[in-house]
Parts: sequence; structure tokens; C-alpha cells
Amino acid sequence: MAPHRKEMGSEKLLIIGTLLTAPDDPAFREFVAATPEPAGRSVVRAGEPIALLWATGHAIADGYGFRDVVPYVGESIVTVQELDETLADLRAAGGSVVVVPDLVAPRLMRPLAERGFEVLTRAGYRRGIPGATIAPEQVVDVHGLTKWVDGRALARSG
Repeated sequence: MAPHRKEMGSEKLLIIGTLLTAPDDPAFREFVAATPEPAGRSVVRAGEPIALLWATGHAIADGYGFRDVVPYVGESIVTVQELDETLADLRAAGGSVVVVPDLVAPRLMRPLAERGFEVLTRAGYRRGIPGATIAPEQVVDVHGLTKWVDGRALARSG
């Protein structure tokens, strides 16, 4: 994939299939790391465990002060076994947020839904699979990323 630039606020980012650095954009930071809380609020906490399922996820998490629990550094999650290991690590660390790049989303949407994760849509978090039980245009996609949250965390926050 040829590199291209996308504008994000006043900063230009070099993107080669995925983000290489943490954008200086509070809205993007919140999209990536905010966790649901009671009364429908979302909160961003420093050090929060999250799972960023792309090769540079650790760099993004470090740039924002979060902890990427993905056990694979420098590569994207590509198998269901790797996803299961990552979700176990995420849950053990007390985290609930998984951010998935479009590149691997088709392989991982169904397994995420089957494991109790809900995707962020324009109407909030929903159970289901984009393109199957949820219309793709309803899914919130930010710079080629979709956000999923463990349904157990949503039940505690609702």
C-alpha cells in the first residue's frame, strides 16, 4: 500500500495501512481509549489496559499513556487463537476495549461478537456483526478503526 497523508487537526500523519504515531487529537484519543462508565459516560484513564490489534498499537498506546495488552509486538492480530490470547490478557488486566483495524476486521468481527464484545455504532454499543446483523454504515469507523467493548463491562456500566 502506498503511503498517503491524512489531515488530523493541524498535524499531518504518515499512514502506511495504519497509524504510525499517536495523533495529537483528543477526539481520536478518546475514541481509542475511552471506557464506558455508569450513566452512559465514557472515561479516559492513564494506564488503562486496552487491546490495539495492529502492528503499531504499542506505539499508539505509549503515545497516549495507555497499556496495550496485545502480546504480539510489531505485528497485527491475524488468527482467532491470537485474538483469544489477547482477550484473556485484556480481561485479566481489567480492560474492556478492543480497537480493530479494517484490514483484519472481516476475520475478527464474528469471533469478537461470539466472545461477548459489542461494536460501537452511531446508536451506541450493539451486539452483532457488522455486515450481517448490523448495517455497516451504522458502525463508527475512525481512520479505518472500529471499537469493540466487552459486554460484561457494558452490563456493569449500564
